[in-house]
Amino acid sequence: MLTSEEILKLKEPPSELLELHLYQALEIIRWRYHNNQINKETAFKLKDRAVKKYDAQVKQYEFMTNMFKEHVENIKKTETLKIEFRKNPNLDTAKKLLELYSGEMFI
Repeated sequence: MLTSEEILKLKEPPSELLELHLYQALEIIRWRYHNNQINKETAFKLKDRAVKKYDAQVKQYEFMTNMFKEHVENIKKTETLKIEFRKNPNLDTAKKLLELYSGEMFI
């Protein structure tokens, strides 16, 4: 993901959806300012609002992406343990599965 400062300097539209949304918002603000539809102060306020919204959306996107990756890793770990437990049911494998499911360590 590009930072908001990098997006401000772009000449071509980016390919990522969040980046494209900020780019287009900034282009609209710039177009409205150059056509004297808004004054300089309003343009700065709108730009700041768009950048803050973009930064918040990027944080949320990164959080959701990391949460999804952790979920996939947990599924991979539990699936291999489930297969191992089906082939050879023993207390040690069951203990490992319980630790993964509960998130607690058993002594």
